[in-house]
Amino acid sequence: MTLKFGELEKVATDDGFIWYAETGLKSEIFGQVPFCLVSTDGADVDDETTLLAERIASDIDRYVKEALGFLKDELRRGRFLSKDELKLLDVPVCDLPFSSPQCTFYAGDKQWLMRFAEGALDICEPYGIGVIFDDERPLCLENLELSQEC
Repeated sequence: MTLKFGELEKVATDDGFIWYAETGLKSEIFGQVPFCLVSTDGADVDDETTLLAERIASDIDRYVKEALGFLKDELRRGRFLSKDELKLLDVPVCDLPFSSPQCTFYAGDKQWLMRFAEGALDICEPYGIGVIFDDERPLCLENLELSQEC
């Protein structure tokens, strides 16, 4: 399967298939941003999901910044962080203590995840922290610290 920004390598899993994008997609802030598309029924990823991934990829820095701003706001609002950790959020969005963004799209679903695989906050251990988007709009914070695997 080919996307506008790269080739997808299909990998079988116990639950279906995952396509990993071999891309040269770069963010000005973080460098390369890996993409994957997930299909749990074994079928190919639908055109609507592919078009959504291509649209996000074409303006990746916008979505990285939106996710970072959303994380900053949600973490300040919630009761997740210590006072010392809250101080780490007192920086411009591009200097927040999160790194290694990755995008995961799910076949037949307009919701997708931007996961920051690394971060300086306790809540980021061991799998990072994420923002679930509904199409192009940040929807909610995804706390991955209790996840089984990513």
